[in-house]
Formats: sequence, structure tokens, C-alpha cells
Amino acid sequence: MKIPDDYKNSILLLDSSIRIGKSFALQEAISASLIELGNIYLITGDYQKANGAYDSALHIALSHGLNREAGVAYVNLAQFQANNDSGIAYLRKSLDYLNKQNGAEEEQINCEINLAMRLPETDSAIFYYRKAIGRADTYHLPIQSIGAYNNLVYKYLKKGKLKEAEQCLRDTAIPLALSIDNYDWLATLYDTYSDVLIRKHAFEEAVNMLRKSIETRYISDRIIAEKQVRILNAALDLKNKNILIATKEKLIIQKDSRIAQMGFWLVFAGLLILTASGGIFWTRQRAQNKLQQEKLDSARKIIEAEEREKEQNAMELHDSMNILITKVNTTIQDLPQIDLNTKKVINTYFEEFASNVRAISHRLSKRILEKHPLHSLIKGMCEDAIHYSHLKMIYRVNDAPKKVPADTAIHIIRIIQELLTNARKYALDSEINLVVRFEENAIELEYSDHGPGFTYQGKENMGMGVANVFARAKLINGTAVLDTEPGQGVYWKIAAPISKEA
Repeated sequence: MKIPDDYKNSILLLDSSIRIGKSFALQEAISASLIELGNIYLITGDYQKANGAYDSALHIALSHGLNREAGVAYVNLAQFQANNDSGIAYLRKSLDYLNKQNGAEEEQINCEINLAMRLPETDSAIFYYRKAIGRADTYHLPIQSIGAYNNLVYKYLKKGKLKEAEQCLRDTAIPLALSIDNYDWLATLYDTYSDVLIRKHAFEEAVNMLRKSIETRYISDRIIAEKQVRILNAALDLKNKNILIATKEKLIIQKDSRIAQMGFWLVFAGLLILTASGGIFWTRQRAQNKLQQEKLDSARKIIEAEEREKEQNAMELHDSMNILITKVNTTIQDLPQIDLNTKKVINTYFEEFASNVRAISHRLSKRILEKHPLHSLIKGMCEDAIHYSHLKMIYRVNDAPKKVPADTAIHIIRIIQELLTNARKYALDSEINLVVRFEENAIELEYSDHGPGFTYQGKENMGMGVANVFARAKLINGTAVLDTEPGQGVYWKIAAPISKEA
């Protein structure tokens, strides 16, 4: 991987700082420089060198009783642990060392937030977020407090505590961001608030909040761009002045080691501000994206296996039906005690039965489904559900304005089949409504019944049928929203694009 020039210069400066530290036996400076060197390697994607730099920094810190550096090194090394339990253990060690060091409050807060993010048990995570918030309030660190509140909201959502989640944002985090004019965090908090409003089913308010987030993000980006221009101009001016100073005072700088040490700390402070927060966030985001992709790939493989099994079952059902029809017709014709009219009536009923079985085998076969318009298939399924399953069902399906891509059509069909199967199991005696709307570039599906409903505790604790609906919606770049409670029936809203790129 090619390293940008700015990072190359930073690496050279840190190498110089390490050499100076070794010359003057400045163990704290060496350990701190190694940590910053690890941050740069992490950002540029050289994880092996990053891990090595953090490990060396930890070894020096432990050997010389440097609590702050030991704590920071443990935090960074936690990212490279093979499993989550090991990472949690490293973060707890980090807290042990940081608690021994006065003036390390900011590092303590960041470590507590990272620990809370890793903890699988929701109540423990909430405890550490609250602990980080209390420490941030005590030492007047609003940025850390805002970050902890934002993450705390999602833990409350996981526990279904919508009121507490909304209070975190409305009463504390958002006013705090406004008080310090931090539009970057403010945009993030508005976006988080929209997630809370969606869970409350306040969809119109959620859309307004999301729009507010986008507008605030635009303001934030503009402010950041203006600051970057000012910083660039100041850096160029500083560089010109440094060249002039270096030319005039070269001999003095060479003789005065104190100035060299001050220069080291100036470089160290600048690099700390530049890379400390960015490195940890980038690594965390990358891990989250990788996990989501792995989940999606796993769901795709499971669904493909199901489709292959359904295709095989459809072929076997179709072939078996043809053999059965021949045998039954022959048997009926050979029965001497039944008159010709009765035989015709029996044959008529059996042909109707055979036709329905063939239709079922066709709906199992992906190859056959792809040959028919999607809206016609949906209407046929609804009519069969009413006629044969005796569902009290009302449905509305408009015609599709254009051909729906095959993969999208198959997933929509399977989703509706899953919904109707659940209706037959649990809501047979209730009223069922299904609305399918085809737009120019999208399809929207709304399903509701007045059945018994069930307790839905989020995507982490759901049955196979519900999981299939979410997975299929995800695979066609769509969205699925489920609303249900015991005794309150079931409501689904599913939307997906129907363009060729979907």
C-alpha cells in the first residue's frame, strides 16, 4: 500500500523523536512516539507494523512504570485480539493503569466507551457509558460526553427503553452539542434521534429529524472546509518562517539540545491531535462493515440453498403427480361398480386437484416463477389462500409498470409466501390485509392481521421465518419494518427498488 507523503513525513519525524528519546534516555517520550507511530501504521493499513509498535510501547511502559502509556497501548492492542473476550480483558487492563495516573481522565473516558461498545451484556455496557458520562461531566469534556450519550441511546433501544433513549438526546446530548457549536456531532445526534422516532413509529417526525441531520451535516462540512483552508494557510506561513529560522539559527539549534526536545514535544502534540481519535474510529467502522457483509453473505447462501431445495421438491411433486394421475384414471376406468357419469365427476374433481398441485409445484420452482408477471403471481397466491386456506383476506395489487428483475421478483414472492404461511398458522380466524403497490422504480408491500401477535425483541432474537423476511429484503437492497406485540396483531412494511441495478 502506498503511504501518502504527509504520513511519510510523520513517520520520519517520529523515528527522529524515538532516536532523540533514546539518546537522552527519555523512556516516556519513546513509548509515546511508538504509540503515535502505531496509529499512523493503522491508518495506512499496515496492521502488522501497527501491532508491533503498540507492543513495543507497552513493553517500555511496563518496564519503566509509565501508567498513561501502558493504558493507551493496551487500548490500541485490544483491536488486534483474536476474540472479543480477549479484547475486553485488554481494555480492563488499560483502565487499571489509567486509574493510577493523574491527568489521564480523557484517556480513561475513551477506554470506558470502547469497553462498553465491546461488552455483549446490555446492562454492563450501559453502566460503563454512564460512568464515562459522569467522568466527562466532572472534568468538563463535552465531546466525550456527547459520544457516550450517542452510543448509550442504542443500548436503550436494544432494551426497548424508548423514553430513556429520547431523553438522552433531547434533554442532554443535543443541548450540549448546541452549547459548544459542534455541528459535526449535532448532525450525528439528529440522525440517531431519527432512529429513535422510527422505533416509536413517529415516521413523519423521523423524516423531519433526518432532514435536519442532513442540513446540519452540510453546515458542519462547510465549517470544517473553512478551518482546513485556514490551517493550510497557517501551515504554509509557518513552514516559510521555519525555513527562515532554520537558515539563521542552524548553529544554535545544533548546539542547544533543549530546543530539540521542545521540537519533539511540539511534533508529538500535533500528531496526537491529528491521529488519536481517527485511528480508533476508522478501525471500529471497518470491523462493523466486515461483520455486516459476513452476515449478508451467510443469509444469501442459506436462501440459495432453500431455493435449490424448493426447485427439487417442485420437480419431484410435478413428476409424481403425473404418475399418480395416470394410475388413478386407469383405476377409475377399471371399476365396474361405478357408472360412467360418476367416473366423469370423479375424474373432474381429481383433475382439479391435480391442477392445484401443479400450481403449487410451479410456485416452488424459480424457473417457472420467472416466466410470469409478478403482479399476476401475487394475485394468484392471494386467491389460493382465500379459496383453499379459507383466509379472511382483503388484498389490493396494482399492475407493475415494467418488468421486475428476476431476483427481486423471487424474493418478493417468497416473502409473501412466508407471510401467508404464518397467517394460516396463527391468524386464520382474523381479518388479513395485503397491499402491494408497484411504482415506476420501486415496490411497496404492507401486510397486517388481527391475530395474536408475538413479542419481538429485535433482530438478535427472532425466528427463522421473520429472519428470512429481513434477509430477503436486505438482499434486494430493500428495507423491512416489523411492528407486533402480544394481542396486537402483526404489521409489516417492506419496500425495495425494482430497477435493473437492484
